[in-house]
Amino acid sequence: MTTTTLSPKSAKVKFRLAGGAQPLILLPVQVNGDGPFKFILDTGAGTSLLSSDLAKKLNLKIISTKEGQSAGGKISVSLAKVDSLALGQAKLDDLDVGIVDLSHIGKAIGTRIDGDVGYNFLKHFRIAIDYHDCEIRFDEPRRIERLGRSAKAEVPMRLASLEAAPAGGRACKWPRTIPIRH
Repeated sequence: MTTTTLSPKSAKVKFRLAGGAQPLILLPVQVNGDGPFKFILDTGAGTSLLSSDLAKKLNLKIISTKEGQSAGGKISVSLAKVDSLALGQAKLDDLDVGIVDLSHIGKAIGTRIDGDVGYNFLKHFRIAIDYHDCEIRFDEPRRIERLGRSAKAEVPMRLASLEAAPAGGRACKWPRTIPIRH
């Protein structure tokens, strides 16, 4: 059974961006207490992934194999379990992982990729990404910051087809902000 550890109740982890116009978030990740290894943040992946090279280095035992779906089509994925996966103080024990060749992603963004942090890790936390400070924060999912009843938030939007730009860069013309009400 997967167990979550978050000590203290919020953990912050520095990241860096890698790639060109549509960069990926690279995070330092510990696997089974070893590392840090370079993992990308992938909110579209159901299961966290390890590169074939990292799985060999960690001597992971393959449990089974199944067919998976990637952006490039169907792929064969080996399945294994890690004793732990940790990003700073945010840690999960006994986590299922897929093992695949990630070298094509590394080549595309110009750096080695050791793995991919997916939904089966991320779902255990409330996550905030601060691009300005290159920091991601993992909070307990039950932690709620109360906003007043009339509170509004402005969310700047940028189309994915535009070049990535730092804060103050190129932005969409419509809508400029979207009020969020709860």
